[in-house]
Amino acid sequence: ISRSLHFQKPGYKELYSRIGRKFFELEPTTAHDVHAICVANGITDPAMVNKVVMEASDYEFDLRRVKKTIHREKRNME
Repeated sequence: ISRSLHFQKPGYKELYSRIGRKFFELEPTTAHDVHAICVANGITDPAMVNKVVMEASDYEFDLRRVKKTIHREKRNME
């Protein structure tokens, strides 16, 4: 973002102002984080948690994939 602002690329000035002129880097999501998300969403069965973690690991622990898998597992529980 900073580089594009420097070169005055179209749209980056507006994007930068909309995020409050601040941004920071986050730590990558880990299997421990996915496990905590599962528990927080009511999935406590170790087999189901492992299934969610394994699927998430295939996609570098992408949280969109975690959300999709958790919703699918919760539907299967019903």
